[in-house]
Amino acid sequence: MEIHFAKSARKHKIGKHRARYVISNTEPRVEITEGREEWHWVGVDNNNLVLEIIAIREFSVFTVIHVMPKWFRRKEND
Repeated sequence: MEIHFAKSARKHKIGKHRARYVISNTEPRVEITEGREEWHWVGVDNNNLVLEIIAIREFSVFTVIHVMPKWFRRKEND
């Protein structure tokens, strides 16, 4: 699996190696949005931080567009 990282994926300063760890050790949830595959992972990295990762798949290449610590996400009722 070839993985590229968009500039937007680095917004929260999470290292690529940490995102790759979650991707390789967590089962993804796949959604079809506007005719493209979005792959979502939520898992613990090698520093015990829960990360949320979103990638777009085109052919056999994944472009990671979002990497963020899960605790940054606001609660639904806030």
